[in-house]
Amino acid sequence: MTETDLSRAIREAVNLQPDAYVIRVQSGMLQALYRGRARWIHLAPKGTSDYLGIGPGGQFLALEVKAKRGKLTTDQRLFLRRIRDLGGVAAEVRSAAEAVAVVRGMR
Repeated sequence: MTETDLSRAIREAVNLQPDAYVIRVQSGMLQALYRGRARWIHLAPKGTSDYLGIGPGGQFLALEVKAKRGKLTTDQRLFLRRIRDLGGVAAEVRSAAEAVAVVRGMR
């Protein structure tokens, strides 16, 4: 399973939960044409988790998707820690089952 397939499976599994909703977030920058000129578009800050959303009780939820051998970057680690420090739930997940377990643990 590719990381893209894994990511999609995680989003679908979490969003099937009656008390959770996540959206995919892109980070970094991209170049695009606007009125014939190249422009840089700023996305979410470096390290922002792949999925952000709301879990049970309205609690903030951040999920960083990693494939089997994937490792968190320093920026990703810091982002997850910051969310936890502010009272949200943040986790690195490697399967849809892990992501659903995170949501269930919020109940």
